[in-house]
Amino acid sequence: MIPGSRALGAMFAVFLAALLWLSAQAGAPMLCVSDLRGVEDGTIIRTSGIVAELREYETGSTSILLADHSSGDTVRVLLLTPLASTSASDVSIGDEILVRGVISVEAARPVVFAEEGGVSILSKARYSLSVELICTHWRLFEYDRFNVSGIVAIEQDPESAWLTDPLSGHRIRLSSQPLPEIVAAGSRVIVDCTLLMDMRTMSFHLNVWDMTLVPT
Repeated sequence: MIPGSRALGAMFAVFLAALLWLSAQAGAPMLCVSDLRGVEDGTIIRTSGIVAELREYETGSTSILLADHSSGDTVRVLLLTPLASTSASDVSIGDEILVRGVISVEAARPVVFAEEGGVSILSKARYSLSVELICTHWRLFEYDRFNVSGIVAIEQDPESAWLTDPLSGHRIRLSSQPLPEIVAAGSRVIVDCTLLMDMRTMSFHLNVWDMTLVPT
């Protein structure tokens, strides 16, 4: 049976919408945060990174500071709609997100205006933040609360506990004393913490709110 004119029209409309969507996706290159400088104003792009700062305003808009995994370069992402109304409503510091939006150059620095529905979560913070990332790009996370995973190390002084990354050799001191009874040297843990400066030693430490043992 040959579809009627209305059915054909509806089918064509669906096909055209799908074609436009595919064209839009093809026209949005995937770029690293560090590659956004020099991109022409008004260009539609896609980029991903770690949420280093998150601010929501009374106007309903949201500002996200997105950081590159490797270089630590950052870009400001602006959403003109409330974050709660998007599919990424539970995004938090340390999450890895994907952003699709339009580049706007302000004072020689690129800003990404995210499209409606243009922010999605790739992975939550507990799977994204590492000791190496915190130690390498500490400026991005100072005074922020986030989750970080690593291996507990305890020195001869029982008051000295550290969260370490054996592969990279990085470590950062844990301020929670005493450690939970289930946590011992060599335990892999996920730590809910805030990165703070110890003014006595002029070094950073993790102010621990909670610690979860990762089963091995």
